[in-house]
Amino acid sequence: MESFPDSALGICIRQAALHHPGVPILLIGDQDPKRPDLCEFAEIERLQFVSRDLASIYLHTSTNDPAYEFFCIERWLLLAELMRERGDNACIHLDSDVLAFANLWDELRPEFSQADVGFCQLDVAALHASTILHAAKFCSMHTAFLKRNTLEAFCLFVHRVFNDSDQWKAHEQFCRPFLDGGIISGLNDMSLWSEFLYEVGERWSVTNLCAVIRGATVDLNSNASMGYEMNGSLRLYDWINDMPYARSLNGGEPVRHRTIHCQGAAKQHLSRLARCELIDT
Repeated sequence: MESFPDSALGICIRQAALHHPGVPILLIGDQDPKRPDLCEFAEIERLQFVSRDLASIYLHTSTNDPAYEFFCIERWLLLAELMRERGDNACIHLDSDVLAFANLWDELRPEFSQADVGFCQLDVAALHASTILHAAKFCSMHTAFLKRNTLEAFCLFVHRVFNDSDQWKAHEQFCRPFLDGGIISGLNDMSLWSEFLYEVGERWSVTNLCAVIRGATVDLNSNASMGYEMNGSLRLYDWINDMPYARSLNGGEPVRHRTIHCQGAAKQHLSRLARCELIDT
């Protein structure tokens, strides 16, 4: 049986701990890895009282498994409650398939100090022209900076969408280009975040973590070019001082990646990427 430190989740947590010394690494899950040297553990079941009301009104529209899609939404409520319990006013959220190669707190401190929320913005140039205007609104939160009041406001927004038929219809209309363009298979937590951020973007301070900031970026999806050279089905990374750099299709200096998002098929390469290996796909 695979040990926790050697599992995909364990490797991602180890990377986060390695690059964020002195910063608490929190894992919300259903099985305690019993590795306090790597992370603090929060039991899901203990926090789920905050999502019972949502579970009773949740409407499933995705082709994905209902339990999976609901959990993807529920996790934000659980995180908000955990932050409230701990008295944390801000956090960095990483999905369980994100490898960290930098101290995000330190490197993005100027942006975080000004922002209410930081997210990963979809590269509209890589999409079909019919969805380009709407895709400019679409966001991913696999790597995100969150203030607690922002997260709590999002949780209230989620409840409004599922409680209010007019709000639900408005969200369906907002998502229609994403559905028609094949970006999503149904309403989900990313569509909810996208509409929420689109609504608050004009009055709140938001920052796109995928922008190249001081020569470095946060990875949106290592399976796609997003303006960088590919090596088969995976983005081509050059390793300099154990840091991944990607070559821009437009030339210029390689761009250091603060993270690599090993989504979907890229997850099979996660352990080798953590070891800074060159990969042929």
